[in-house]
Amino acid sequence: MDLEEDQDSNTLQWEVTVTLSSNQPVIGSEIFTTETKLVNSYHTIGSLPPPPHSFVYTWYRHSIPCSVHRHKLATVQCTSCAKLNASIEKSYHCSSKCFSDAWNKHKKYHHWAANAARNNSTGNQQDVKKLRSSGSWPNLIDGSVLDENSVMVEEDNLWIKVGSLNTYVPTLYDCDFRLRLHSAAVDSSLGTRLSLDNIVVTDPVIKPSHPPRKMIRLQNTLNLNLKAQSSNDVVFSVLSYNILADSLSINALGYCPKWALAWEYRQENLLEEIIKYDADILCLQEVQCDHFENFFEPELKKLGYSVMYKKKTGAGLFTAESEKSTNHGCATFYHSKLFKEIMKYELEFDKEASSVVNALEPKIRFKGSHRLTSKDNVALVVVLESLQNGSNRDAFQSRICVANTHIHWSKGHEDVTLFQVSAYSSFLHSDGVEEQRRKMNSQTSEPAFTYFSDKFFGTLDYIFYTDNSLIVESLLELVDRESIDGNGIPSPAWPSDHIALIASFKLRPPSHQGLSPPPFPLNPWHLATLN
Repeated sequence: MDLEEDQDSNTLQWEVTVTLSSNQPVIGSEIFTTETKLVNSYHTIGSLPPPPHSFVYTWYRHSIPCSVHRHKLATVQCTSCAKLNASIEKSYHCSSKCFSDAWNKHKKYHHWAANAARNNSTGNQQDVKKLRSSGSWPNLIDGSVLDENSVMVEEDNLWIKVGSLNTYVPTLYDCDFRLRLHSAAVDSSLGTRLSLDNIVVTDPVIKPSHPPRKMIRLQNTLNLNLKAQSSNDVVFSVLSYNILADSLSINALGYCPKWALAWEYRQENLLEEIIKYDADILCLQEVQCDHFENFFEPELKKLGYSVMYKKKTGAGLFTAESEKSTNHGCATFYHSKLFKEIMKYELEFDKEASSVVNALEPKIRFKGSHRLTSKDNVALVVVLESLQNGSNRDAFQSRICVANTHIHWSKGHEDVTLFQVSAYSSFLHSDGVEEQRRKMNSQTSEPAFTYFSDKFFGTLDYIFYTDNSLIVESLLELVDRESIDGNGIPSPAWPSDHIALIASFKLRPPSHQGLSPPPFPLNPWHLATLN
């Protein structure tokens, strides 16, 4: 232990109360104390306030003791015991040498366990804890010698010290184990303890996980008439994903656990999902300003993405200076090794609507202004030129235009949506994708849903593309309601209230693009991606 506990407990008139941000630790997500108080342990009315003090914290991780040396940490599990579903007490050893030295005696236990299994003596067995299936596991402390201040022995349990702050970020080493926080108060001037330890034990640490989704290659009969793909073809993938800004996530509190809604948890889950998709161009919506600057921009730059960002205008929404960082917008990322930026455009829909409103008759101008110019949505447009090796196209033919936008949507405002805008339908025209067709709405040629909450279920996300310039090569598979357990998303497995969409495209050969395009940049639009 870090603090001396030899004081007479009768002199400790104070006790510490601690509240954690969550009792469910998640790998990579900071868990912290939201409130720590020192109160009189006797709860006496009118008692004197505590002296000046500070709080000390110690985090421990539950670990399994060696079956031979009970004060040492187990790092090896017997493979045979695991296969026999034998009792865990005799299964673990602190080192390979410990296991080898005990083998002659230990192997006799296997015969007993095997006989017990044959006799179906299930009442005398315990399920083996297969945290690590067999052999040694590297995520525990290497070696068996532990400093006395780093391990706490309690009956047959070992607790390993892992931190000494009021916050802790669980790592892979903590997966499947419980954490334990000891908190105490210390007199600031004397350095003596004012309280006994307050002990909080969490649930086992979990790892963020997302149901795997694979890309589905299309077998479109129209593509059969084109030449087979060669090394000179320009092929790229585009992701569109509304990630649910943290400032808007409160709407999901009714059906999503609070710990799974916390940004510290969702950001890691989102990043892991995005990295797995490995798309060449990322179009993210509802990206909060501070999260773009502090998380997505630096993390995705490490992976070779170039970045750009356009936040919403904030018209009529955020007035306080402290709330500006929680405003959100659109973020576009592209692999710098595949593309270079030619030019960028930024569009604010409320400004674009002003000329339309001013042209309205006076009696309807106010209503039109409220409907069209009070919406603070934006669009971020970038023209990219392919840097893929071996391209036999001229510069213009290797350029694509990507428009990333988050438009206004609500029932009764279809005209606003239409004003603000003037790919997955390919599943309906392709062979060999019957399972995906069942997840489509054949009447609208849309996915059955891309947004799922307890109040609305439907499609709000799209990838639009120019058909005479691009061929859809493959699409990220859709999900069905059975894949989403509960009343809606986000959830522990799904970090947003929208699902991600990805399309892989190939530029059509010049001979299949019809007439030659006008000089750039009058008509650079090859691709538009939006939510």
